[in-house]
Amino acid sequence: MCLRELAASPEHCLVRTLLESWYADKSCAYCGKAVGKIDWLHHPTLMDPATKTTHEWNEIAPRDLPEVFKTHHPVCWNCHIAETFRREHPDLVTDRNWQH
Repeated sequence: MCLRELAASPEHCLVRTLLESWYADKSCAYCGKAVGKIDWLHHPTLMDPATKTTHEWNEIAPRDLPEVFKTHHPVCWNCHIAETFRREHPDLVTDRNWQH
């Protein structure tokens, strides 16, 4: 099964079940927000700790997911979008330290 077809897959698809189970008790590596129930449209992603890049599921072969889960960190959709923009357009990003 191709992971990009996951959202349309049956409820009890093995890959879907594997992803739901892995993310169930995880929090985003960037913002710390609990992933919780997966929104299959704006789904969480995975961060490679070596490169600090995030990857969507369709970039990973289903057979490789168990190994990837051992090394990668969960990232929520919002942080994935922000970090992808930061990586692709560093000249358009200004970091500020907000103090309360």
